[in-house]
Amino acid sequence: MSKQGLRLTSIISFIVCAVLLFVALERCSTNASNVEALNESGFGSVFGEELEPATPTAAKYALFFAFLAAGAGVTCLILANKPGSNDQTPSDGSD
Repeated sequence: MSKQGLRLTSIISFIVCAVLLFVALERCSTNASNVEALNESGFGSVFGEELEPATPTAAKYALFFAFLAAGAGVTCLILANKPGSNDQTPSDGSD
C-alpha cells in the first residue's frame, strides 16, 4: 500500500476510534442518569438498596473496537512514516 493510502487509513481509523469513544461515553452517561432517575423515583430501592450504575455492554464493545481502531491507526501511521519505503510499486527485477 502506498504512503498516501496508509496515511488515509490511519486518519479514518482515528476518526472511527473517536466516534466509538463518544458512543461509549454517551452509553455510560445515559445508563448513569437512568439509574439515578430510578433511585430518585423509589423504584430503585425495591430490593432494599439503591441501584448502582454499571458499564453497559454496548459501551464495553465500543471501547474494545475503539482500541482496535486506534491500534490500526498507529500501525498504519508507523508504516507510512517508515524510512526507506517509497510510493512506487515493486518492480519485477528486469530493470
